Amino acid sequence: MVKLLSANVRSLVRGSKREEITILVNEHGIHIIATTETWGRSEILDSEFDIPGFRLYRKDRAEVNDKKGEGVALYVSNSLRSSAWDELNAKKCESLWCRVYTNEFDYVIV
Repeated sequence: MVKLLSANVRSLVRGSKREEITILVNEHGIHIIATTETWGRSEILDSEFDIPGFRLYRKDRAEVNDKKGEGVALYVSNSLRSSAWDELNAKKCESLWCRVYTNEFDYVIV
């Protein structure tokens, strides 16, 4: 069974949000983490959003418009095969999509 966590983090860089998420992941065996309000910016490196054992997909609000705040990130456990869905992610909206494979050919869209 794949477990999903969805959270409004209101900044992944400031404060202790990543540590809190890491604790939840370890306690509950979470496989996919969907976050909103990441407050990412282009000058913030992916490594600053890193959660060990997970692949990061992110879309900062600046990719959509020039305003601050907002942004989304999706983390998929390294134990699952995943890939970004570039066609959907190219749209100018604050959404982020990836395929998570259930076997060699089939996948679910997250």
